[in-house]
Formats: sequence, structure tokens, C-alpha cells
Amino acid sequence: MTIYRVTTTTPFADGRRKGDLILRGDYSERVMAGLIKNGKISKASTPPLSVLPGFSLLAKRMADIGVITVEQFIETDPEVVLKALGWTQERTVIKWKDRAAQALCIEPAPEKNRRR
Repeated sequence: MTIYRVTTTTPFADGRRKGDLILRGDYSERVMAGLIKNGKISKASTPPLSVLPGFSLLAKRMADIGVITVEQFIETDPEVVLKALGWTQERTVIKWKDRAAQALCIEPAPEKNRRR
């Protein structure tokens, strides 16, 4: 999931405002394309995984497979993370990915906007 930042001063109908972060999957491809085309969102840069509180050991292990940023971690296939870390439960990976997204203050899209 690519991460975008809202750049428009006009709030979105769902309450998102300038500066908020959103994930590519939060809206349909058609809506995302329109938002990008009209300059209402732009691709955001994310910090290194290592700067998130509680992520330093995970960041070191993920760096071994070339995953450095929060976005790279969120986008990495859970199976790849499981193998790299020697974990066995995908739900553990999902929890860590959710924590990383929350650390960036990425709120889930309202259910009505989620891609179907």
C-alpha cells in the first residue's frame, strides 16, 4: 500500500484534512487517480522503521532483507516477514504492521470508502 498525504485545504467528505495520511487502498482506484490528478494528495515519505518506539530490534532484522522504511515494512508480504523473523503466526505480523501504521497516525478509512 502506497502512503499518501492530503494536500488540499478543503476537507474530504469523510473528514480527512490537509496533512492526514491515507493508504492507497482506502479509496477505489478511480477515486485515487482523480485525487492524484487534481493534486489533492501526494505520495508521502515515511521514516525509517528504527525510529518508531519499540521497533529497533525488528528494524535491525528487517534491514537484513532490505526493509528500511515504515512504508516498506507495511507493504512487505507477511510471509516474507514471517520467514525473515522466524515467526510462525501471520496475525503477529499484522499486529506489528498495524502498530507501525498507527505510529504514523494513519487512520483506517471509513467503511463506506473502502475498496470493495
